Amino acid sequence: MNSKTSSQARTSPQTRELLRKLSAGLSREELEEVLSGALSALDEAALKGLQKRLDPDTAAALERSLKASDADSVKAGRAKITQEWKLLWSEWNEILSKACDEDGPYVIQEHHWEEPYYDPTALADDLDGVAARMAPLAGRVFEENLAPDFSFAGTVKEIMDDVSGGLPDWMEAFVDGLDLGPRTTACLIDWEWRAAKREGKSAFEFLDRLRELEYDSAGLSLDGEALRGFARRLGEADQRLVLEGLRQSREVDRWKEALGASRLSWFNLRQDLSRGLDRPAYLAGCREKIAQDWTLAVPVARDLSKRKAHAELLSVCGEAARSFFHLREGGAWNPAQELMAARGFVGREAEKPFLAILDFWAQSAKALGREEEAEALRLQARLHACGSDWDQVLKAFQQIPERFSAMSGRLFGQWRDAAAERSMQRGDSGWGRRDKTAERCWVHVLAEKAYASRGDSGAGAEFRRWALEWLGNIVKKSEKAGADLNALTRLCLDIGGGAWLSRQSASLAQLSREGWNDDRALENSRRRWLERLGAPELEPALLFFWKRNVQRFVPDPGHVGGDYKSCAMWLAALRELSGQAPGALLRKWAAEHWRRRNLWSELAARGFPPLREIRDVAR
Repeated sequence: MNSKTSSQARTSPQTRELLRKLSAGLSREELEEVLSGALSALDEAALKGLQKRLDPDTAAALERSLKASDADSVKAGRAKITQEWKLLWSEWNEILSKACDEDGPYVIQEHHWEEPYYDPTALADDLDGVAARMAPLAGRVFEENLAPDFSFAGTVKEIMDDVSGGLPDWMEAFVDGLDLGPRTTACLIDWEWRAAKREGKSAFEFLDRLRELEYDSAGLSLDGEALRGFARRLGEADQRLVLEGLRQSREVDRWKEALGASRLSWFNLRQDLSRGLDRPAYLAGCREKIAQDWTLAVPVARDLSKRKAHAELLSVCGEAARSFFHLREGGAWNPAQELMAARGFVGREAEKPFLAILDFWAQSAKALGREEEAEALRLQARLHACGSDWDQVLKAFQQIPERFSAMSGRLFGQWRDAAAERSMQRGDSGWGRRDKTAERCWVHVLAEKAYASRGDSGAGAEFRRWALEWLGNIVKKSEKAGADLNALTRLCLDIGGGAWLSRQSASLAQLSREGWNDDRALENSRRRWLERLGAPELEPALLFFWKRNVQRFVPDPGHVGGDYKSCAMWLAALRELSGQAPGALLRKWAAEHWRRRNLWSELAARGFPPLREIRDVAR
């Protein structure tokens, strides 16, 4: 039976009537059972007879399915592939339909009083999910011409036009552009590369077409890793054609910006290819964009170091430093004058490549006779690598030759200040305010005594004397001494891990622990040096201080913005340290803040008398 007769048999009135009857009477599961049973009952001759009644493609797909060892080894027929392809595009179009709805899922309004905004990232993610399921089908759909009029590039180009046109004019959907996801970009590349090869286009002509798609759809960006992956998979001849095409197109409008910014995928694609095929061009590309991306200085510095081009290497390293520290054009970083940590760089993983630049810089500085600069650079690198380990930091400073003591002392002072600042960093403390930190606190002194000690037991006594004098000065202050609160609580927690404070006042210990920005290595270093300098001997003095002065730190309920937890906890700390209820303060609050029901609820939760009882006593 030919294809036409077979098609007529499948769509005959009798066939349609039979299908309607089966659908009306049987569930999907029952229909599947009937189909399986019917096919299992056919002998070879009957099966061949059935195949002759079917379209050749359907007959071939049936035979492959029946002969497959399991479901995973079945090769889908053309009709199945076409069906799945159409279903996926229906899902794609449904997403775009929702994307054009100003009340749809991609329009975000976090609060009713705020203007809604569009979320193109969520749209790209959803399209990427569909594209991931399209990818295994795209090759067969193209090669078997199952969608002859389809263009993936045309579909992508329509995304921004359709969405922007479907939303109100005031809602700028793609104000920051639309970054296609990796799977969508990969599907686009797969389909359009097949089309380009069929048309006899070269690899560069194909990439030029993709760049034109981006350029004509202002704000559209293809996924950089997908583009670079495609370029890496090309043969060497095609890669060289692409490189030459990019070189010749540098002044073409659509390529100028794409190749001019290190953050853009096309620049990185060119660099990927150049790295293996044209090393001088690769290094020139890196050298040109150091101001945009300091990491590009690493391969350039490595090359200059091999060639012993020390003067040029110093220039490159200086430029990398300007980029690393985000200095304005013309600015410069002097490693002998300014510590990296003073700018907030404290050993994060992303900063480690900069240590290689410092090493190259130090080598060239020494080769050119700039010894202090070389020592400063080596010190900077060691301090950055040490992070917050004071023992290693102090060792690095102690290794600096005496003739560079001025530079060493200058950088030590900056390290000390940075360590103290980071030690005192505290977010919203939960006390209803952000407490200020004294300009000079015990961490400064601890670092100085640790540096000066070098085995000198007298440093501990000097630190303890300073701490006692500091506590005395706080007592003399007429104000509440809020500027010293962070330093006080940090010291109490660091001495013995704060266990002694918890034994005296659980409330004060809890208040003291709230809101710190933890740096475990820094904390361990402080605690280690406090122990070495005998700081546990300060516990009685600190306890005496809190017992005499804790009331000075109890916040006024009228100044905490409606969150009275801190008031109740400080009052509980006052009770725990004094051994009796703070009646005078409670009576004052009862007279001034009796309307604040949440305050009295917080106090009641911590065992304080109710407002009515306090007012009765006051009368």
